[in-house]
Amino acid sequence: MTSITEFFVVRLLDEDAAAHARDSARPVFCALEGVQDWRTYRSVAKDRPTLFVEAYTFDSAEIAKAAGAQFSELAETKAFLGQIEEMLVGQHFVDITKEKSE
Repeated sequence: MTSITEFFVVRLLDEDAAAHARDSARPVFCALEGVQDWRTYRSVAKDRPTLFVEAYTFDSAEIAKAAGAQFSELAETKAFLGQIEEMLVGQHFVDITKEKSE
């Protein structure tokens, strides 16, 4: 079974409020069956202080779809979604690193 990582590049309204909402949402979302991880990356560009990548890893494409639907329904994750000013990219990806190195 191939893991799926979903990357969302987002611009947040307020970094501190989003961090609080994310801290509340992360354990709830990661407790869903088949959700492996939720990582957050912040841009180092001085002119883009609210640009982030939210990376979610799932056991499979089917689980990614199901968990994505739940993300917009759970109270904790809804609060985090409310901190997103703009979503620039949202897409599922598969890691091909090992394919290239073998």
